[in-house]
Amino acid sequence: MRIEMNRKVDVVAYEVLATLAFPEDRTEILSLLQMAEEFGSLTGEQVVDRRSGLLPGRPRVMGKRLLNMAADLELLEGGHGGRFNLTEYGRETLENETVFVPEEASWTIWVTKDPLFPTSILHVERHREGRSDRDRRGVEPLPSFVTGISNSNIDLIRSHHTGSSQVRVKEIKPKGRLSESKADLTLIIIAHHGQETIARVRGVVGSGKGNQIDRRIQFEGPEHMALFSMLMDQSEFGIDWDVNEGVLRAGFKELSLTELRNHLKTIHVQQPDLDKMGSFNSVELKSIPLIPRTGDDARQWAEWEFWTDFHGHPWPDQLNSNWTPLSERFNLLSYGVADVPSISNRIDQLQSIPRDELTVADLKQLRRCQAIIDLRGESA
Repeated sequence: MRIEMNRKVDVVAYEVLATLAFPEDRTEILSLLQMAEEFGSLTGEQVVDRRSGLLPGRPRVMGKRLLNMAADLELLEGGHGGRFNLTEYGRETLENETVFVPEEASWTIWVTKDPLFPTSILHVERHREGRSDRDRRGVEPLPSFVTGISNSNIDLIRSHHTGSSQVRVKEIKPKGRLSESKADLTLIIIAHHGQETIARVRGVVGSGKGNQIDRRIQFEGPEHMALFSMLMDQSEFGIDWDVNEGVLRAGFKELSLTELRNHLKTIHVQQPDLDKMGSFNSVELKSIPLIPRTGDDARQWAEWEFWTDFHGHPWPDQLNSNWTPLSERFNLLSYGVADVPSISNRIDQLQSIPRDELTVADLKQLRRCQAIIDLRGESA
């Protein structure tokens, strides 16, 4: 019972002035942070100490310059006596071993308010004009869900100019303008029984090479059966869905010949709207196990299957032999309807079918049943 749901992602692009930080290979900064953690605090003299310094024997000013560089990146903070201490962000950087270097510029950012995306910013590119805010026309206040992001690390759905998908948003100025850049993205939720429910995003965002994407995004969704039940509750069959047994109860006369034969049903849930997940395009649920709704349905279903599969002469011993496993499978004894099917009733059923609708198999079975009656093969 695989589930696949999808919807178009509503994406808007803005041209903004922002300070964004991108990951760079700065091993000297990481080494400096490691020293600060080991020593508790650092001075320029310690950085250039001949025995234990990061820059042994170099001028003290070089040590101070490196400390100030780390402070500008908000990884260290200055204290009394020219001593520098690790900031909380510095500890986080050391733990992640990734140094983000900020750039203040004009950017195009692609954003969404889709509730299933871990962040509202999907992709960033340096704006080709690169003009300042006061030089741009048509600027307006940006939505708060955009400007409210600050001092946050984000994993974009597409890599930026550094080749990484990571970015740290330092600040986004409050005004910007709509961009003509478009995106065409589809969010896909996939759930298999016994496996983690996952979310993928596919489509096109941004410009240049690599704008085609197909990747998994962070998502903590309901497990398969919970999601299946949520969808069933929004269908016309929700009242008959047994979540504990994982089966759909159905009336005999409601089912197609294929459903009667396979004991499986396919249904369509029209545009489900799921709590905290949003709305999706119509979903097809396949291979839903079926069981009879009532004892009468169970009896009719068992008899239909019995006579459909019966191809010999219906002598009493043959009837009993073929009926017993079906009666047990449909649990007919619990309903009190486990009697062996009647040949006379079968003749009545077949004779009630319009002559032009009888199949060759129906006619053959009718003659055989009548022959058994004539030979008194069915007890009164």
